[in-house]
Amino acid sequence: MTTQEITKLLEIPNSTLSDWDNSSKRKNLVKLLRALKSEDVINIIAAKEQKPKYSYSTRKIRLNKKLFKKDMLWSRQDGSNIEIKNLISVYLNTPNQEDIGTLLKLFGYERVISELHNNVAIMPKEDYTEVLEQIEYADEPDIYFDNHPVPALKQVLKKPKKRYIDALIKQYTPSELITLAKEFNVTYPSLFQIKKMTGLSA
Repeated sequence: MTTQEITKLLEIPNSTLSDWDNSSKRKNLVKLLRALKSEDVINIIAAKEQKPKYSYSTRKIRLNKKLFKKDMLWSRQDGSNIEIKNLISVYLNTPNQEDIGTLLKLFGYERVISELHNNVAIMPKEDYTEVLEQIEYADEPDIYFDNHPVPALKQVLKKPKKRYIDALIKQYTPSELITLAKEFNVTYPSLFQIKKMTGLSA
């Protein structure tokens, strides 16, 4: 971003930006802003400002199973009333990246993360951590890997997770990942998951 773009976006005078440039605490922020494209910053801000479909005060909704990748509420009839906190809890207890993203769009980050914290006492630590990372990735995919490095290739292919496969397909084609997975002798279920995550299988 240019100086003009930064000052316009943040609604600050040039002198303030100049002060930040000379500040030990804020100069890294200025470096980051200068390294980013203006349209990328605007898109990130716009995404964060999007309001969830349902307000925090809404307690019940009509169940629409078509919104979710997996039907975790098979015992409930589509179109029936369901408490939002129960719906969120069910999907947090058997999470997948696509449905976590849907929860955030429908109910917002704060509500989903609050429900996760409510369930912490009854969730295994490993499951809690996985859900938390899925939420972080769904909420801010562009900066997720700044704090969470991608594990070794073999480890990812043997236990594929959508966020790591998303990162790998920036380096490898889907076909190359499948070839590498076969070389590592990954199990058929893992191979099938990789195909689904890369779009090679429906």
